[in-house]
Amino acid sequence: MSVTDPDKVGELSYENIKRLFRISETPVLTAPEIAETFGISTQAANYRVKQLHENGEVGRKRVGSSAVVYWLSDD
Repeated sequence: MSVTDPDKVGELSYENIKRLFRISETPVLTAPEIAETFGISTQAANYRVKQLHENGEVGRKRVGSSAVVYWLSDD
């Protein structure tokens, strides 16, 4: 089940990934949730969200042995 209707977030782009964070019902998202919403692989979603993290646009935290959650930075 996707986080939100893909029609609400548009085509895959860094801006639309940030938009997904803003309209999501939860404050954090995982790469698999982003991947499912945009219809891309988890690996592709990981790459894009890591780029946003490196640019300071999203926060990141490992929760458990392999799960990582991301959230939109307040900046």
